[in-house]
Amino acid sequence: MPEDQPSARVTLDAIFSEVQGLRKDVTMLQSDLPHHVTITKDKQEEYETRLANHGTRLGDLELRMTQVETSQKPRTPWYLVVGAVGGILTSVATLFTLLIMASKVGAALS
Repeated sequence: MPEDQPSARVTLDAIFSEVQGLRKDVTMLQSDLPHHVTITKDKQEEYETRLANHGTRLGDLELRMTQVETSQKPRTPWYLVVGAVGGILTSVATLFTLLIMASKVGAALS
């Protein structure tokens, strides 16, 4: 054996005590396992119930959104309103000008 590597001694008693400790740990794990499996099954059932109701919940949400969308009235942008008012005022001014010109032409012809 080379001098730079330390020698290690493992006794049978140390191995036996380690194996006994592992056996105790495995026994404790086996006793806790059914409890964890029950919790996992309960959670799985809860998830399945939520997924089963998911389709109806989505349908209800779509119905509500449709109702909200139909109840909302579309608003006209401000610049279209200003343009429409400007067009009406321009039309009135043009009509007024045409009436004045028609009266002057009528006066000139008489």
